[in-house]
Amino acid sequence: MNLRYRLKRALQAPYITVQRWRYRHLDRLSRSIIEQHAYSGDIFSFCKDNVDNQLLTIFEQLHSTSTVLDVGGFEGDWAHQISSHYHCSLHVFEPQPSALKNLKKRFSGNPRVMIHGYGLSGQTRNARLSLRGPGAAIDDVHAGQFPSASIVLKDVEQVFEQLQLAEVDLIKINIEGGEYPLLKRMLECGLLNRCKVVLVQYHEWCPGSLSNRREIRRNMAKNFSLDWDYPFIWEKWTRSPIQK
Repeated sequence: MNLRYRLKRALQAPYITVQRWRYRHLDRLSRSIIEQHAYSGDIFSFCKDNVDNQLLTIFEQLHSTSTVLDVGGFEGDWAHQISSHYHCSLHVFEPQPSALKNLKKRFSGNPRVMIHGYGLSGQTRNARLSLRGPGAAIDDVHAGQFPSASIVLKDVEQVFEQLQLAEVDLIKINIEGGEYPLLKRMLECGLLNRCKVVLVQYHEWCPGSLSNRREIRRNMAKNFSLDWDYPFIWEKWTRSPIQK
């Protein structure tokens, strides 16, 4: 966790304490979401605009012949919604052992949803995953503080080649800090231009989060337009029509 983020959260502590009391009546999931984002104005705006999860699940361009990548599938709630709505070809990448087990069970009867028990990254390697429920992260800073599991990460270029992914209609990325090396690699080898729509959640606690996000966004803006942006919550990009 970077120092700037720790200082920011320390300064926010009195405000967060008040907000916890103010929103104590909300259900547990809602409280955990707004707590994670420190009760910021952006998270409240996102929740207001994301009625029935429409920002994350309604995509007019998707249909039964579309190819979708869910990078960081966890237990498959988003994948289930996308598959149910569009009946598309869906690749789900999830290295967390217990989540992977649940994914395989959940989609065992759906041949259009393919489960891959590894994560996507900038290079192929073994890693340790700190287990924090939905917030599980590859986080050496907290090594030993949380239970962890051994996982496999694969170079995204290698995976695109193996799965013969010439064109991707939508890629959703939520991998607790792993988005930075992944997107840099995809930009470096031209894979991002194979994706029509990019839905990504950046994580602020990572070292270098501000500069890394700024660099990635600057490079993406060359070939993509930003449809909407709730900083460090979710943002959506659409590839410019001229890109092939």
